[in-house]
Amino acid sequence: MARPLRVGLAILLALASSTGVNAAKCYQYLSQQDYPTCLQLDSNLVLHYRTVMDDGVETLELAPDGDGYMSWVSIGISDVGMNGVDMNVIIRATEGYNWIAACDAEDVPVFRDVERTIIWAYNYRSIWDTDKFYLSHYTRGVMTGVRLSPSGLLSSNVTTASGGAVSGFNTSSYVHHIVGYVCAAGVVPPTLNTPYMCGPGQTVLPVGCETVNYVWTPGANGFTAPPQAGFAMGAGSATFLVLQVHYLNVFAVGQVDSSGLKLTYTSTLRNNSMGVLTLGNTDLRIPAAADFYTALPNICPASCTSKRVVAPVTLVSNFYMMNGLGVSALTRHIRNGSAIQPVGRINYWDYGYNLYQTVFPNSRTLLANDTLISLCSYNSTSRTRAMTFYGLRPTDELCFNYLTFYPVSAMPDLDYCVADTRKNITTCATRTQLARMTAVGANDTVQLQNGTKMAVGTLTIAAYKSNECQLHDAVDVTAKRKPNTKAAVSSIIVVPLVLLSIGFFLWTKYSKQEEMEALLAKAREQGLDAALAEIPE
Repeated sequence: MARPLRVGLAILLALASSTGVNAAKCYQYLSQQDYPTCLQLDSNLVLHYRTVMDDGVETLELAPDGDGYMSWVSIGISDVGMNGVDMNVIIRATEGYNWIAACDAEDVPVFRDVERTIIWAYNYRSIWDTDKFYLSHYTRGVMTGVRLSPSGLLSSNVTTASGGAVSGFNTSSYVHHIVGYVCAAGVVPPTLNTPYMCGPGQTVLPVGCETVNYVWTPGANGFTAPPQAGFAMGAGSATFLVLQVHYLNVFAVGQVDSSGLKLTYTSTLRNNSMGVLTLGNTDLRIPAAADFYTALPNICPASCTSKRVVAPVTLVSNFYMMNGLGVSALTRHIRNGSAIQPVGRINYWDYGYNLYQTVFPNSRTLLANDTLISLCSYNSTSRTRAMTFYGLRPTDELCFNYLTFYPVSAMPDLDYCVADTRKNITTCATRTQLARMTAVGANDTVQLQNGTKMAVGTLTIAAYKSNECQLHDAVDVTAKRKPNTKAAVSSIIVVPLVLLSIGFFLWTKYSKQEEMEALLAKAREQGLDAALAEIPE
């Protein structure tokens, strides 16, 4: 069973004399041999990290390095963005915050290959006890999609065959999200390179071009396929793509936009073709003025997977989509009547910082008779009078998880499993099959008979929770309170926790600059452990 990592924090604040461009640099005082990975967070702060074994438990050790003039530095980890971040603060003066969190539901689980967001903040010539009440006054930043084992994009200097990466770009602030639909092999859209309106009640997608391969929202990271799989394109597969852009342009009629998707592909055909399974809820009824409301669950039942999953399916990544009221999202995984580790979850949704989140380690295989349950939760206190429904308008809400998987051959007749929970039925088909049902006016009765829709039935599944408090799949674990900034912003990252506040020791144990620099030189040459051994008790 894959376990999340313990997290240790080692703060190294260098007494740099430069305040120019990149006053802090990777491996200026620490060696790459000791810390294989380093991120340049901004010109004044870098973050080295490594994993080490501690009493048989793998620990993530963070070692930030600042420019030396900072009064305090804070490093944190979150699900996706600024909301719900677990932060650690180290203070230059004679005090420091040293939190050890209990096993609580708000801890952010950190896995070797699951994307997380790094948050940082710092300030100069100030006092933390004052700064913590004025969170907008200091320098801060966000880096999404960070892995312990980062993977780069494939080379784009090739010409055909298997899509390996996708990223989006927007040239205006009006883009809400972008969807890339691919046309089946041999299908040629009737109109090429001519934009047209394709919203509700308008022209539908070209027949045979209903399959979703790519989804992106502004602020999201890109998606890189695993080396053994890719989105098929070229001869014998998709040769045309429909780019659908959704705009929030209530006050921007007539504006020009050139947003789109950047696809990276390889001429080496990969062993497995990838697909995207859409899970979600199109029957949202969010009451007004609710500080925390969970919509009815979307259930993709065992009765569906038993018919559509013909071989084990590898689940790759989650891409959740909600609008401004969203606060958390969760996809549960049920096998043999019991909940296992969730496919994915975001405790604190942040509309401005979406990302592709790798499926959690123990839930990466979908078998026949498995059940997937997706839930979205909302805060509607900003809307005091009217209920909010599902829809594509800016004032509507969404609840989707675009779940990337391979191989398509193991689940060829399922890419859209979205329940109508109040009717106790769900779709269990491909988007193309459902488009055909819509075209002929087939109602629920007809689709229940031909199998494109199925009855859900009754489910009562106890929540999953590991013995080490690693992950949960119960909705009520999501915090309903605001962060307690008076208690220094945070609760800390993962428990159990090892915290090495090296910067605190350096600043308080050494008052002379030459002694400090000698200690930093030792850290650079012999590693951090050797430098720590020199600190007097």
